[in-house]
Amino acid sequence: FVHRTLWVTSFRLPLVLACAGAALCGLCQRLASVDALERALICHPLDAAGDTGDAPPTGEELRIGMPYSTVLALAAMGVDALYLDLDVYLLRDPWPQLQRLAYGDSASSPPPPIFAQGSPLEASVAARCAPEREVELVVAEHFHARCLNVGLFYARASRATVAWMLRYLAWAHSWPLGNEQNLFDASLGHSLLGEPFAPAEVDAVLSGRPGGCPSVMYRLMDVAGEFLIAGGGNVQAGTPWWESGG
Repeated sequence: FVHRTLWVTSFRLPLVLACAGAALCGLCQRLASVDALERALICHPLDAAGDTGDAPPTGEELRIGMPYSTVLALAAMGVDALYLDLDVYLLRDPWPQLQRLAYGDSASSPPPPIFAQGSPLEASVAARCAPEREVELVVAEHFHARCLNVGLFYARASRATVAWMLRYLAWAHSWPLGNEQNLFDASLGHSLLGEPFAPAEVDAVLSGRPGGCPSVMYRLMDVAGEFLIAGGGNVQAGTPWWESGG
């Protein structure tokens, strides 16, 4: 994953690898010590043993808190971030296209629609709430379903992005038995509703938006032609996990 990702992106952007455990973090540190990767690979370890006397974090807490807190830190510092799960295989550099989608500078005219709460915004609302055509996130549905895939997303650094990410992490902390993919989708109101222990909605003004505007807006990747995403589960056997009762 490390070599492929850095090679496809031509070493232009640093790769921050969030890791847990001595084996994975040790491997990351050995890779980072190679001269060619010294400035390209940054290891972000999490001490699973803890240093406060508390119980070690659960696997799900590691799964959610570790990588997404890294994205939150980057966004808070004004740095855009592209999140990738380790099973994502890049065939070419995704950054330019995702950046264009985030900033509304798409090759297509007009650019793809802006979404909020699972629906595209009307033109008049988009013009008032996103006059520069920028969005906070670029996300991907599954190929066979509307539920969002949490394994690949682009986060544009903004106040709204930081507020949304804080709410998502607070929700995951309040509902540790929840599936992070369901919570990710529900936090944007895209296709899932009713996940337990939802935090209060973020006020649009706190996100730097005019009153009456969505607190967070996003665009969708083209999962049929550019960013191929699997079905997200066995869609033939019973109720899919992304639907009510699944």
